[in-house]
Amino acid sequence: MIKLDPQDLRSYKKPRRWLPLAISVVVILAVACGGLYYWYVFLPYSNYAEVYHILGISQMPWGLEHQLKVQSRLDQLSHEPCYRDAVMDLADSLLDAGYPGEANTILVTFAQRCGESDEMSLIRYKALFAVGDFSTAAQIADSLVQSNPADPYIRYWRGNAYEELKDFPRALTDYINSIQLLGEPASISIDNFYDISRMYAASNRYCDAITPIETYISFDPANRRTTQYTQLIAEYAQKGNCDVQFASGSAVVSRLAISGAPGANTLPVVVNGTPGNFLLDTGATFVAVTPEFAAKAKLKIETGTQLPIKTVGGNASADLGYAQTVSVAKAEAQGVPVAVVRGAVDPFGTHLDGLLGMSFLARFKVSLSQNTIEFTAIPLQ
Repeated sequence: MIKLDPQDLRSYKKPRRWLPLAISVVVILAVACGGLYYWYVFLPYSNYAEVYHILGISQMPWGLEHQLKVQSRLDQLSHEPCYRDAVMDLADSLLDAGYPGEANTILVTFAQRCGESDEMSLIRYKALFAVGDFSTAAQIADSLVQSNPADPYIRYWRGNAYEELKDFPRALTDYINSIQLLGEPASISIDNFYDISRMYAASNRYCDAITPIETYISFDPANRRTTQYTQLIAEYAQKGNCDVQFASGSAVVSRLAISGAPGANTLPVVVNGTPGNFLLDTGATFVAVTPEFAAKAKLKIETGTQLPIKTVGGNASADLGYAQTVSVAKAEAQGVPVAVVRGAVDPFGTHLDGLLGMSFLARFKVSLSQNTIEFTAIPLQ
């Protein structure tokens, strides 16, 4: 039998005084943490309830509301309900977090109380596009175009909405306008030219779809005439049977320099059988003509297709039309897009009927020597 020493027994029966203290500490910490959690999670919701009500949305998700930037903007709107920068930043945060519907809602309700702005409308466009409300997005973009007619990006965004609505003619017009407004065409992305091609192709105008791609290539043919683009052109050519329609023949014509304009050259051009005096312009996206010449050449104008164009007198508006044929001697192209300038007197200079731009030139290999200009049709396949 094991015998316990009395001293050991006393030690065994001695109360553990540290246990109540430890329990008290745990309880205090639990209460403190619970209080902090309640303060962090629930109190901000009640603080911002009025802001949410004014903005027309329910409470934001916990993680989003507690982002420092979002909390800051909510605080600002709780004190300044018409603080425009705050509501726009808040809408951007909602967009980034994947809540485009709520972003649109707070901007609509804010505008009803405090007025709207183009910047707010642009965020609304993005939100509506994200939720697939392309009709309203197009309406907003249309109002933005009216107030910012020279902005190429807004035109492009409206074109995106029209494309989603399958309104390919309007999308085409906007994509063409965006290129016209972007500036130097040689520096414009292939994506912009391809957008135009896609709209032509969506309208079963495959031969017209080739010209934008050829235009892009023509600014740097050594690097841009890749297999990808030549295959795309060949595909369009096959679908539209364009070989006999696009470009044919070759020509060598004399360079007629314009007095006082170094590097500027004129040459005889025939449009729909009507001869004219044109300025060679590799920086112009389209062949362009005066309204008087367009009438003589009986150019077909596309209704509702207008675009900005640069002239000697500055910027002007033009209608987009199509010539059955454009030729320089025996170098001929068919179905050529042509810009017809509106109501300007001598828009290209005295005794000039138009510009020979890239909608014709891109179909040919153009070589300039000291005295001549040579044109050779580019095969499509």
